Amino acid sequence: MIAGLTIGSVLLGIALLLIVILYLARPFVMPEDEAVRLDREEVDGLVLRRDALLRQIRDLDDDMEAAKVAPELYQRNRPLLVRQAAVIMQQLDAHGYSDAPAAPIAADLDAQMEAAVRRLRTPEQVDADIEAAVRAARAAAPVAATVPSAAAAVGFCPRCGRRVEADDRFCPKCGYAFAQEPAKARA
Repeated sequence: MIAGLTIGSVLLGIALLLIVILYLARPFVMPEDEAVRLDREEVDGLVLRRDALLRQIRDLDDDMEAAKVAPELYQRNRPLLVRQAAVIMQQLDAHGYSDAPAAPIAADLDAQMEAAVRRLRTPEQVDADIEAAVRAARAAAPVAATVPSAAAAVGFCPRCGRRVEADDRFCPKCGYAFAQEPAKARA
């Protein structure tokens, strides 16, 4: 035995040393094809440039939306950036590169575009869309017969004067309850 070491620890040390030597010798034993390495490096460089251009386009769009960039500068620079990104993407396609992780980026851009469209819509358009969705939901699933309301006869809210549908139970503007209270609640 070697100075108080057991045979198991000596064998473990030799096994670890052998693994490290094999790991370090691997590049010398199995050299990578130079053409494959250069192609991979070129693709990596193109991916980095593409990502940087897409980030610049997104930042330019955000700056334009926030009125930080003059419209003339935006209209001049954005097409240039888009053309550069398209050329790089064509080069990536020529190398046979496809990136599955780009799908979340596209989904993120779609979500950002949807958010921008929602911000541009006026409150009246939003109200009209909500009312149309409510009418469509009511038409799709008829509600059980409800207690006739005071608004059904009038067609307008008695508190704020907004026009209401015959089957509304509450005013969409002020929240006034149209349905008559049940006998238990009145008592």
